[in-house]
Amino acid sequence: MNLPQQFQVIYDEAIRGKHILFPSAVIPELQCRCPKETSLAHIEAVEVITDLIKCPDIPTMINLIKKLSVDVMRVIFHTYLHFVDSWSYKLKTEILN
Repeated sequence: MNLPQQFQVIYDEAIRGKHILFPSAVIPELQCRCPKETSLAHIEAVEVITDLIKCPDIPTMINLIKKLSVDVMRVIFHTYLHFVDSWSYKLKTEILN
């Protein structure tokens, strides 16, 4: 799998259980429930995810996420987990083929 370097680092840490983009103190709260898809937090999260992809480095991503409300952060966290799962599946598929 060929990810840009910063996304490779994020992925590598995520599969080790270290969610480096998110403040460790709020991770249990982010994991506890999935956000409602119709919430205003989803609308804001789409904009933030676009900004995150444009960030030049991981510290900039972390600073952007720290400024978010817990509701928006939760949406982004669940989206992030979905991408980690997708990348893992793609990597396993590539290895087996």
